[in-house]
Amino acid sequence: MDDIQNALVRRVLRVRRAPRHRRTRVLVEGVRSVTEALAAGAVAEVALYSPRLVERPGGPALVEQLGRGQGRVLYVTDEVLEAVSETSTPQGVVLVARPPAYTLEDVFLHPRPLVVAAGGIQDPGNLGTLMRTSQAMGASGMVAFSGSVDILNPKVVRASMGAIFRLPVVQEEREDFDRIFARWNVTCYAAVVGEGPPPWAVDLSVPVALLLGNEGSGLWSDAVARARPLHIPMESGAESLNVASAGAMLLYEAWRQRRGR
Repeated sequence: MDDIQNALVRRVLRVRRAPRHRRTRVLVEGVRSVTEALAAGAVAEVALYSPRLVERPGGPALVEQLGRGQGRVLYVTDEVLEAVSETSTPQGVVLVARPPAYTLEDVFLHPRPLVVAAGGIQDPGNLGTLMRTSQAMGASGMVAFSGSVDILNPKVVRASMGAIFRLPVVQEEREDFDRIFARWNVTCYAAVVGEGPPPWAVDLSVPVALLLGNEGSGLWSDAVARARPLHIPMESGAESLNVASAGAMLLYEAWRQRRGR
């Protein structure tokens, strides 16, 4: 099939081009991301694949797996797949899936919640990587506050490597920050450059939220006022850490403490 006007191809394009407030589906691209999404139980609605996938090691097996699902599967040319893909060098497969519908209860209703709060994280690679790390380190969920990139952004989905289908993630307004954390009664720690103790000096095995701010401007004042500061010690003269890297360090320390108890 090489017709860019085919109904299924146009459906994929609509998902890719949908404005943030109208996104209800996720676009998953690439062999590993699609494989991870399927393994996580993603409900595939449409899948496009091209000769480029068939020629890859493991490609035919992935095509067979897609065919066993309930969604529509369409074989297209490499040119059509490139037209619908966001990546510069697509691997021959694009999937439209229905994301899980999570709530704050899914994030916080846990014996010892470990919540990651994204305060205006705008880089999709950072947010997706943070999702992936959060899931790997046993976080109970993530709250992405307004100002953060859309959690259904295709680049976020790709960077999460399937974690978006496993980790409860919700989007909330920044104005509701205080109400949310007052209701759920967790201790909030904010990553602040040069302020507060290092993460190993506090108890992260109790119900906690780790607040991570915008890559450039950091957290807004209300969030900082509610939270207790934490900082990651670094060598003198070192630049501040990428938010995904800082989050990984804090999450690992929380995981280490919780494993020990």
